[in-house]
Amino acid sequence: MYDISYEYAKNQQKILKINDIYIESKINPNKEAERIIEKELSDYYTHIVFGYGVGYLSEKMLQKIINEDVNGGQLLIIDPLLDEIRDTVTGCKQYIYSMNDMNVLESVIDFYLHQTHNRVKVICTKNYDTLFASEYTKFLNILKKRMQNFSNSLYTVTSTSIQWQKNIIHNIMNLPTDGTLYDLEFETHIPVVVISGGPSLAKQLILLKKYEKCVLTIVSGSTINSVLQANIVPDFVVSVDGRLSHYEQHYEKLKNISSSLIYSMETHFKIRKSFNKKGFAFFTHESQALEEYAKKSLRLSMMGLNMGTSCANFAFTIASLMTKGPIAFIGQDLAFTNNATHANTNKDFHELTEEEIVKNQYFYVEGYNDEEVLTSLTMNAMKESFEKQIRMVENPGRVFNCTEGGARIQGMKQTSFLNFLSSNVEEKYEFQKERLLASTQEGKSTYVPFENLSKEIIIYEEITSLIEGKLENLNKDNELLQNENLILEDLLQNNEELSIFIKTINELFLQVPIWKVKQTVDWQLHESYLSKKGDTDLEVQIHIYHKNIAMLEVYLKISKEFSEYIKEILEEGSEKNV
Repeated sequence: MYDISYEYAKNQQKILKINDIYIESKINPNKEAERIIEKELSDYYTHIVFGYGVGYLSEKMLQKIINEDVNGGQLLIIDPLLDEIRDTVTGCKQYIYSMNDMNVLESVIDFYLHQTHNRVKVICTKNYDTLFASEYTKFLNILKKRMQNFSNSLYTVTSTSIQWQKNIIHNIMNLPTDGTLYDLEFETHIPVVVISGGPSLAKQLILLKKYEKCVLTIVSGSTINSVLQANIVPDFVVSVDGRLSHYEQHYEKLKNISSSLIYSMETHFKIRKSFNKKGFAFFTHESQALEEYAKKSLRLSMMGLNMGTSCANFAFTIASLMTKGPIAFIGQDLAFTNNATHANTNKDFHELTEEEIVKNQYFYVEGYNDEEVLTSLTMNAMKESFEKQIRMVENPGRVFNCTEGGARIQGMKQTSFLNFLSSNVEEKYEFQKERLLASTQEGKSTYVPFENLSKEIIIYEEITSLIEGKLENLNKDNELLQNENLILEDLLQNNEELSIFIKTINELFLQVPIWKVKQTVDWQLHESYLSKKGDTDLEVQIHIYHKNIAMLEVYLKISKEFSEYIKEILEEGSEKNV
């Protein structure tokens, strides 16, 4: 409990007192707030104020952001005492959050990180870090984790976007013979075992081999190698990795594996060639643009999944689609069990050194057997994704963590793998499984990729022609920016016309699978052409003009590149069909 009272500063402004500790200046809280704002308020930053107090700091900062005294600034207020002071909050009501629901808080933080591209300043109201020490530490840890996740996601998108788009084009060629994830929504109660490559996997493989005919098996990504070494051919393998290096390390030597690959359209296209059964495709992000593209261009209903940070998270979602029966996880350590990184049959296996632990800032979490186990930010993010998923799945009581090691996944029942199998497996499931898997191999799509990709070439060529024409005209009119008496109205009109033209180009881009590259390009251009505080209206418009020109030049480059790439793929396909 907190003793909350209000007093008055020397300048007669109300100030907050909590447990006999003053939150604002006892002399002039207004001046104190102005001093902090002068020091901390920055362009294109999210300003997180920990502690509302009476609101002098937050309210003044909000006004400056609304009045555009700062470019692209955002405000977020977090107060663990919000329930007690809510009635005193005035203009900042929609910007303030408590710490009662950490899932909501994480989502809010993610939203703001996206808005300002991970640029954050934390401003702790005076004495709040003393009064709410544990809450403040918890908040800082959450912020650090969410910023790390954002950085990882951003790096993945920016470093692999072109390869992802090329993978999508290649994987489109598989769709006439493959199915989609909708084909795997079974009305069955056959148990499903989701297999990951954690250090605890090895001890479960003998049991899995014994019962494999009576359960559906789903392997997460590169764990396929460990499972094959145990003479187990899984029913399904899930892959969402688009990197060539991942293919070369884990799949290149695999030939004619009799499993069905469940793959995102962004998965590296060569991985599909390692499996000889019918595959099933999906998108890794829920997006109206993706769904519209699939429906209009591919004439297919393709499921979009946006669940978690790892292949195993996707495997969990897919398992819950496949069966209404029980689901078991094995090898899902999400920790360095016995200081090992993976199962000893995995190509990435090694034991951690003390130097690695310190350098990578690994930390301890609650373990499967109530002990403390070492984990990383990445694995802990995966664990938290599972904890969110378990709350969303239909009948969560049917999901069991049978890893018998690693980290405890909150909300997921724990039992031994032997107990899970002996309690849930029935002999009839062997016949049911055979019939079910046979049915998945039937049927072919009517989709014709050559026809669709040929249409996309025409769209790219139209984009290329339009941009080349526009840039040629702009080069002729280049004296606009050379004019010393440049008139703001002329530049405004020019930028408005360019904006309308770019909108037309973007509408054309919606008809082709180029969204990942566009997302990366647009973000990089946004970051490269941020206006500065103090810029005149004319300087801002010159900035926008240069950004628009750069955007068109990059759009032209990627349009030409993907047009040529599709032509190469179509030529390869034609040669195979000769």
